[in-house]
Amino acid sequence: MTEYEPRGELATAALLTDQLRGRLYRLVRRRHQLSRDEAAAELGISRGLAAFHLDKLVDAGLLRARSRAAEGPPRVGRRPKVYEPSDLELEITIPERRYELVGELLVDAVARA
Repeated sequence: MTEYEPRGELATAALLTDQLRGRLYRLVRRRHQLSRDEAAAELGISRGLAAFHLDKLVDAGLLRARSRAAEGPPRVGRRPKVYEPSDLELEITIPERRYELVGELLVDAVARA
C-alpha cells in the first residue's frame, strides 16, 4: 500500500485485531528489531506461522523487513530476515454521536410535514 485512504487505513488497522498478529506487531515495536526465529521463540509458535503474519504486516506497511548482516563466520544460504517498525502513522477517527442534533433534525422534519 502506498496511498492510504480512510478505508485503507481502517483495513490496515483491522489487521491488528487478529490476536497473534497484534502480539507480533507489539513485540517488534517493543524490541525495534526481530527475526522470524526470535519472534517464533518468544511467542511459542512455529517459524512458518511467525513468518506468515510478519509478512502480512510488512505488506500492509506496518513493519519493514530487511536482511540482517551476518554475525560470526560466513554461512551458506540467505541472511535471516529482520523485521522493524515502519514509519507509517494511522489516524482513524469515528465521529461522536450527537443525539441532540438528530433529535432536532427529526423534530424540524416532523414540524414541516
